Amino acid sequence: MIRVMTPESFVQTTWSGGTTEEILIDPKGSRYSDRQFLFRISTAVVDEASSEFTKLPGYRRYLMPLSGPLTLFVSGQEVTLAPFEVAAFDGGAATFSQGAAHLRDLNLMVRATAQGNMVFWAQEAVHLDRGERMVFVILQVDAKGHFLEIDRVLDKPKEDELILSLAEDQRGVLLVVPKEEREAETIDLAGGPTVEEALRQQLIF
Repeated sequence: MIRVMTPESFVQTTWSGGTTEEILIDPKGSRYSDRQFLFRISTAVVDEASSEFTKLPGYRRYLMPLSGPLTLFVSGQEVTLAPFEVAAFDGGAATFSQGAAHLRDLNLMVRATAQGNMVFWAQEAVHLDRGERMVFVILQVDAKGHFLEIDRVLDKPKEDELILSLAEDQRGVLLVVPKEEREAETIDLAGGPTVEEALRQQLIF
């Protein structure tokens, strides 16, 4: 069964730079503060133009700005992300960000002994039927494709098939998350690139 989540179900917390809404954490019942989770998906609003990231040694982080460009400084390396671009980096690295105040981003954190991916998807339809667990975050956008809000989230367990059609005012972000601590298989997206091909366009530290 595919689980559907809406923003009303997200768990909101505050941090030094703004607010975070936890979309999904695995195993269920894990607490972010304990640092024992396998993966965590969240969205954050950065209230300050500059902020310092919490260090997460032992985790890999994937970050995508949604509402505007964002510049990251990871272990002294600088990269600027346009909306919907993804950066992947070591969660334990000293990381700072700089961008417009009140910018919203999407985050995936995966234990370093596992593997996860995050890919922006703008096709009108996607058919996913391979054997890994996937989470699809549906975004609402305006006529120019600019982010407005998160519409809903679909959590697809390993055994289920998902056939999804996106409306003209929607975009999607595909997150391939680990079922257990091993490398994920390549997932084919019908009518589009594989996750592996799409990841070649990512900025990875």
